[in-house]
Amino acid sequence: MHRIDGDGNIAGQFTEGNPGAGVPATQVTDDWLNTVQEEIAGVCETNGALVKANNGQLLAALDARYPRTTTTSTLTWNSAAVVNASGTTGEALALKPGASANHAYLAFYARTASPTVRSGYIGYGAAAATTLTLANDLASGGVAITPGTSGNVAVGRSGGTVSLVGNTSVAGSLTVDNVVTGSSGGPALQLKPGASANHVYLELYARSLTPTTRSGYLGYATAGGSTLSLVNSLNGGNVELVPGSGGKITVSGDVSFTGVSNPGAASPTTNTITPVSIAKVWAMVVLNGSGVASLQAGHNVSSVALVAITSPITATVIRVTFASSFASSDYCPTVSNCTVNNGSSSWRVGPRAAGSIDIVMEDRSGVTKDPATNFGTFSLQIFGAQ
Repeated sequence: MHRIDGDGNIAGQFTEGNPGAGVPATQVTDDWLNTVQEEIAGVCETNGALVKANNGQLLAALDARYPRTTTTSTLTWNSAAVVNASGTTGEALALKPGASANHAYLAFYARTASPTVRSGYIGYGAAAATTLTLANDLASGGVAITPGTSGNVAVGRSGGTVSLVGNTSVAGSLTVDNVVTGSSGGPALQLKPGASANHVYLELYARSLTPTTRSGYLGYATAGGSTLSLVNSLNGGNVELVPGSGGKITVSGDVSFTGVSNPGAASPTTNTITPVSIAKVWAMVVLNGSGVASLQAGHNVSSVALVAITSPITATVIRVTFASSFASSDYCPTVSNCTVNNGSSSWRVGPRAAGSIDIVMEDRSGVTKDPATNFGTFSLQIFGAQ
């Protein structure tokens, strides 16, 4: 192709000339006309032979090679189509609903053997639909959303809901910044071990300031392990099992406690962990005969001391104060002599309150003895409601 170069052209452009000024008109040469003709004919012939009576061959050839961006009928091409995005908006392809359809979607036909059967689609699949759907219509077909290397897949927006229908598999990490709700008549969430890990667990990260430090976990934490663990990894953190109103926690099988096997003597005991039929207080108290009473062993006892009282009797008693009080003083105590070869002393229950009980030391005839100057050991058990 070349620009007009006949006599009278001005820099390759046509001019009508000016006879009055002696400027000739541009001469249209045969070689320029033949060039234009062959360029146009060459485009037409890419879509078939030239037909003298057909004045639409150039347009048809261009449509065949470069499909129009707007069409009112089905648009078909048999090779890869490249759509260059708008230089200002980045929009490369717009699907619009037409006059009255009120929905639009991109359909995929992936099976050569059934070219008219849709394999899947993305878009608004029903009239007036508000849900943007990515659907695979193939039987047993999955949907894979795969980010680039080190990339993430972001799903959802503030105030929106993401619904996953059917089984959903996630390869890699899944981060959710809102509530996940599973609706099913069976398992709503399944954690599986992968090809060779042979264990699986659910991790909890409860501290915003240390988002990469695990706070606890639930599951099978070691490869091949058979123990289902509920673990609080926070220092000083407890584990609570709280039934609903009127409910209970049922344990089937043996219970094994690790760590501190016996609670400390001053540890409180309440109805929330023990029934009324189990002793809420027990203690073994030792008198050294020199004015000191001490707790040798026990539970739910905060202190043991010698106290002088004047009502309802005047005496020095051993006062046992509870770490966790009873609901009232209407509980059932029993006290027994534990001292070997000391048959001269006995013990009885004296005044009591919801938070403490006094023990009186006596001789065999029922005469009160002074625990500050006599030695001995007794055991105490108390049953009742707290």
